[in-house]
Amino acid sequence: MTPKLDPLRSPNRQMPEWPVEALLAAIVESSDDAIVGKTLDGTIVSWNSGAARMFGYSAEDVIGKSITLIIPPERIDEEDTILTKLRRGERIDHFDTVRVTKDGRRLEISLSVSPIRDETGRIVGASKIARDITMRKRAEEALRDADQQKDAFIALISHELRNPLAPIQYALSTIKNAESTPEQEERAQAIIERQFKVMSRLLDDLLDLARIKSGKLELKKSKTSLRAVVQTAIETAKPLIEAKQQVLSIDIPIYDVSLEADSMRLGQAFSNMLINAAKYTQVAGRITFGAYQDGSDLVVSVVDNGIGFSSELASTLFDMFSQAPAAVSRAQGGLGIGLAVVRGIVTLHGGAVEARSAGAGRGSQFVVRLPI
Repeated sequence: MTPKLDPLRSPNRQMPEWPVEALLAAIVESSDDAIVGKTLDGTIVSWNSGAARMFGYSAEDVIGKSITLIIPPERIDEEDTILTKLRRGERIDHFDTVRVTKDGRRLEISLSVSPIRDETGRIVGASKIARDITMRKRAEEALRDADQQKDAFIALISHELRNPLAPIQYALSTIKNAESTPEQEERAQAIIERQFKVMSRLLDDLLDLARIKSGKLELKKSKTSLRAVVQTAIETAKPLIEAKQQVLSIDIPIYDVSLEADSMRLGQAFSNMLINAAKYTQVAGRITFGAYQDGSDLVVSVVDNGIGFSSELASTLFDMFSQAPAAVSRAQGGLGIGLAVVRGIVTLHGGAVEARSAGAGRGSQFVVRLPI
């Protein structure tokens, strides 16, 4: 039986012979990582293409100059520490730090540094390998933020769902008490009904936001009366507005505007806007619900003279779990998802929503623009 030949070991196969130095140089030059050679005083002696791409300097720009060219001023001491360890023959592995590019950007990098020795074994320099980990760091930070947000949300929803339990328990004990008067029992029943609505609304908002996020919230559009939608929204928000003795003004067209929309969802969006205004407006404050037709669009606004917000906060108000400053949020309650639901519903209708304020303490305005 004739033995099979390994093609890699076949005597007829010619293997290329490359000089080791050329092979190593090619590997270094083709690396995506920045590979830099330097002397023990920090002078750059080699600079590969990866370093040029990463930091923006060509080899001609940097060879002969100090490595501190790419080190932020507040991290210069790191270089002294690294050089001290190198002189002792130590290696630095996967040291996370920050370096600066030619155009001033800061990069998160993972740095490994090895001593270079001459023929006699004397340490004469160092080889540095830098890997850009900026995206990894951002991803890690995003995961940490999401984890913190999740924990905060769990704590918040536990608090919000627990809040109605005390008044419900008090109301039930009143009803069970044989000595309670009919008036006391009636008030107790009203408490239970009110708190039940609070819990139901919290859960409905959560479910709706989940449906919006997953793309499963479907609109049932039909010819819709603006007046009917506004009336529904006011009825929903009225208990909170009356409880805070606030003045609500309505400014909508005398003629009824008809639009193609999901009346229930649109009413939900408008009521969320009113509830948000009532929540962050002081007792006896003023709220105005306005609407007008602008060409083929319907513009709806809710204006209040409440706490307002800074320009920095404006861009985050429609984000999930976003709220006003912590002290106010705790006082007013809520999960911070009402405006997120508003944006979701308005977007599904092909519209847009924005928040405006002249600053903290100067009231706010929320404006929705919908195609009719």
